Amino acid sequence: GEGVHHEFRLWLTSYPSDIFPVSILENSLKMTNEPPKGLRAGLERIYKSDPVTEAKFWDGCSKPAEFHAMLFALGFFHCLVQQRVLYGPVGWNVPYAFNENDLRISQRQLRMFLDEYPKPPLDMLRYTCGECNYGGKVTDAKDRRLL
Repeated sequence: GEGVHHEFRLWLTSYPSDIFPVSILENSLKMTNEPPKGLRAGLERIYKSDPVTEAKFWDGCSKPAEFHAMLFALGFFHCLVQQRVLYGPVGWNVPYAFNENDLRISQRQLRMFLDEYPKPPLDMLRYTCGECNYGGKVTDAKDRRLL
């Protein structure tokens, strides 16, 4: 065989695991991507990430004032649910893995609903974001009340 091409690179993602080969870890460049610490850092990260940084998304809503205010509220909510995990059982009874995908789908739904309805459909937004996107991960009844 020819061997491995000198420009070959393999990107691999993994959760911590006891069965992952240690030799691969020892011979690899490792990177982590952890959520920012604190509400302010979390909000800054949200405003520097897609889809918020896309001009078409940010400027294209038919109700810009409502959209920007509700986008901030959604970002604040996302940061809060992530920060609660840091407090262990005092924050959530079960440690949930809320992530950027929950936020992104909620942001896109917010934009879509604001464009499609004459006034903001708050009940619909509360249901899709709170019960489906984020709430779909929540299994504990007391945690569900908090959400």
